[in-house]
Amino acid sequence: MKKETLATALILALVLLLPVPGTAQRREKMDAALRSFTDTEFMKKFRDLKLEAENLVLTFKEQQSRYSPAEVNRVKAAYERTADKFNAQLSDMKADFMDDRKLRYIQDFPDDYVKGLSMDVNGLTSFYQSNLQSTVQDVTDAGIDGNSLLLLVAELAKLTPELVNNISQLRASVKEFDDKFLQENLVLPYRFKKWDEINF
Repeated sequence: MKKETLATALILALVLLLPVPGTAQRREKMDAALRSFTDTEFMKKFRDLKLEAENLVLTFKEQQSRYSPAEVNRVKAAYERTADKFNAQLSDMKADFMDDRKLRYIQDFPDDYVKGLSMDVNGLTSFYQSNLQSTVQDVTDAGIDGNSLLLLVAELAKLTPELVNNISQLRASVKEFDDKFLQENLVLPYRFKKWDEINF
């Protein structure tokens, strides 16, 4: 009886350790498709923008002893509102990958999607300018200007057509993305960090 139970347990363990057919191949397809997406100029600029925003915060934090706690809190709140806005855009892109109907819409009506995405990115530009940039300039008396960030945000809007073409190609190669995969490989590497996560 013990031998039968042990044999059954061993067989079950072996079955669980064997890879599920197609899983590795699906993962490779998702990796390749997402890599082609993150290699677009749009996503490179998005990453540059994230790094520049975090660098702006570091520059401010180096000098924060010059400012009152209320002024530091103003800059912190402005950064976090801006980071939330950009992270929401990233989450929207992830949601588009997860929604087959949305991917079909992008493939069938790329110009409409480009217009919508361009409007979103232009909204991010205005939001950045009126929130983070103006607050930092006001608090630091233009000692830190944030103009390099503004240029990067403005460039994103010009790059949306390339991004949409890439999304259409993505759908042809991968029919369905895994939520956890996108969270680990798209959202986490590109998300704007929280204020308290940005340290020297």
